[in-house]
Amino acid sequence: MKHWTLRISCLAIATFAFSALGAQSFKLSPDKPYEVYVSGGSTLHDWTATVNNVIDIPPTMTINLKEGGVIESFGFKAEGKSMEGGRGSTMDNKIYKAVKCDVHPYITYKQTAPAKLQAAGKDQFKLISKGIVSVAGMDKEIEVEVMASLKDGVLTFTGEEPMKLSDFEIDPPSALFGQIQTKDDITVHFTINYQAE
Repeated sequence: MKHWTLRISCLAIATFAFSALGAQSFKLSPDKPYEVYVSGGSTLHDWTATVNNVIDIPPTMTINLKEGGVIESFGFKAEGKSMEGGRGSTMDNKIYKAVKCDVHPYITYKQTAPAKLQAAGKDQFKLISKGIVSVAGMDKEIEVEVMASLKDGVLTFTGEEPMKLSDFEIDPPSALFGQIQTKDDITVHFTINYQAE
């Protein structure tokens, strides 16, 4: 009986070691950790607003880069008042007012379930991140399709998520006494880079 117990224990240890061997460790890229921006349209022109300060991104990640590999958790906070629309402070202030930055300074995302990798080519994977996004104090459950690629030791996650301002009870900003009106549909675009350790 002791002989079988020893064999089972050794087998369990070997299996764990084999699994751990396939996992790789990454740290958030110090050079260009992220790029996040929001795009939309208006009755006059299309627009983009770049988010310049994103915090609480996991600083490290250990993952088995193969079919079925799992990202257990993920999340971040984007500072509302770090957004720049590229058309001066008047537009920026309208953005801050619309998303209620004085009361809710951060736009947040928190993954609520593990996300499994699906192979999508050589060193490329797709995953569905399920979580809760909070904007202007309103929470919404979403599923974001994310692409992951590994090149020269850099693991890059990219994705975009269509949303509606009305989903968060946000009144679309306007200008010139309502003659220029922001459209309800927006898209959040993101790129996050990790460097192999």
